[in-house]
Amino acid sequence: MSDKIVLENAYVLHARPYRETSLLLDFFTETFGRVSAIAKGARSAKSTKKSILQPFRPISISTVGRSDLKTLTGAELVKASVQLTGDRLFSAMYINELLYHSLPKHDPHTSLFESYQKIIQQFSNTSTVIEPVLRQFEMQLLSELGYAISLTEDAQSGDSISPENHYLFKPGHGFTQTTAAGKSKNPFMFLGAHLLSFDRNELLEQEVLKSAKRLMRLALAELLGEKAINSKKLFTVKTEN
Repeated sequence: MSDKIVLENAYVLHARPYRETSLLLDFFTETFGRVSAIAKGARSAKSTKKSILQPFRPISISTVGRSDLKTLTGAELVKASVQLTGDRLFSAMYINELLYHSLPKHDPHTSLFESYQKIIQQFSNTSTVIEPVLRQFEMQLLSELGYAISLTEDAQSGDSISPENHYLFKPGHGFTQTTAAGKSKNPFMFLGAHLLSFDRNELLEQEVLKSAKRLMRLALAELLGEKAINSKKLFTVKTEN
């Protein structure tokens, strides 16, 4: 990776205080993937950077440094930021955490960056149904990081998934047909019709959407390991109140 990044399109994924007046930031960049940098003095009263270095704002950044931890030398707002509230804000926070915990540093994912830009814009539109676009983004993330799931083929036999059959999901392997349907509440069991609907991005039926959400939780658990997604807890508390 270059020692210098100049005017790179980016979004803030994660920020935390660093020393007395600085910030330690993780960015999702268009060309370089996830990049960590120190924004010196960003928390001081006179700093103009703090208002720019906020999540979900399209910015361009410049950095210097030879190590994995860069020094931020510039940050500019590229265009007006979107306004997110309620469930849409929590969903966007979830995506940021997901990317922060799963993306390796300096591993480019240009198409995923484009999808991220798109989904943040979608969340700002109150007519967007949130969960279907979340599930699609999760599937793309898994595919980009080498955890792609075939929703149309039995991983053991190679046969096409049949709508009327049930299948067991094995993370890292795929789906295999089972005859235990109707006798088990195994969370790893899925109806073929739901898998095929998910593959076609037909996610408006509640039962299909529930299956897609369950599948993504199982698949992402393998990717994330012990890393916790805190925005899920916040969302749970919010919906229970």
